[in-house]
Amino acid sequence: METRRAAPNHETVGELFRKLRMERSLEITDIAQETRIPPETLRAMEADDYSMLPAKAFARGFYGLYAKLLGLNQEEVVQRFSEEYAQDSHGRNKEDASSQSWGEDNISSIAERPSHTVGSIISFSLVVIILVGAGISWYAGYNPAKQISNWLRGFQETVEVVNEPATQANQQVSPAEQSTQQALPQLPEPVEKPATQETKYRLVAEFQQPANITIRLDDAAPEQLSLPAGSIESWQADQHIVLELPIDAPVRLYLNGIIVPLPPAVDGKIIVSIPEYFRE
Repeated sequence: METRRAAPNHETVGELFRKLRMERSLEITDIAQETRIPPETLRAMEADDYSMLPAKAFARGFYGLYAKLLGLNQEEVVQRFSEEYAQDSHGRNKEDASSQSWGEDNISSIAERPSHTVGSIISFSLVVIILVGAGISWYAGYNPAKQISNWLRGFQETVEVVNEPATQANQQVSPAEQSTQQALPQLPEPVEKPATQETKYRLVAEFQQPANITIRLDDAAPEQLSLPAGSIESWQADQHIVLELPIDAPVRLYLNGIIVPLPPAVDGKIIVSIPEYFRE
């Protein structure tokens, strides 16, 4: 994978993450599945909300994983995050609090560390029980391994005796039964169903302000939606997609990962009809 440089100076790391994810038509759940980072943490990273991030040491690892998935320079992204984190007043307070808490926890653990753990006591007890059992067996002349071997040998002989009559009975088949078995038709082997093809069109819309829209997919009935600011919607269709927007709706569209410019308004509405819009 080609490694790209991080965001320019005027763009934060969170804004860069969000822009690249939208360009590739990726959902937050897709990133969470690949990086094992919780979705709420990913949203906080993209929003530069340091109050929702874990301790700085863990956050640096999360930023490195996200940068690696997007093909960015991990070291440069982590360095940029550290600089932005230090400039944020909440980040400084949280870092100081985390350092103080870490020190108090370590001092407490050092002062209260037990001399013997529960695991060591249990392990020592098991060793003692095994040694005592071995000594008793040696003194009494009892060999557990030999007894188990004899029992297994007797069990195997019993199974062979029980199965032998049944095998002989299966071998003695009358001519009529043989002809019946030969006349039975052979069942056809199951035919695997072809894999379902992926949808042809995938439209992603990012709304910066609240908006009332109408969406119609293929032959389904139109659906009216009231979306809040900052919402991201994704639709898929095999034949066509018709999206109706208000004229003043600040929205960014991506079709199969490519930015789609908005067409001019008609009768006070913006109508995006795919694929007809690209044939004009």
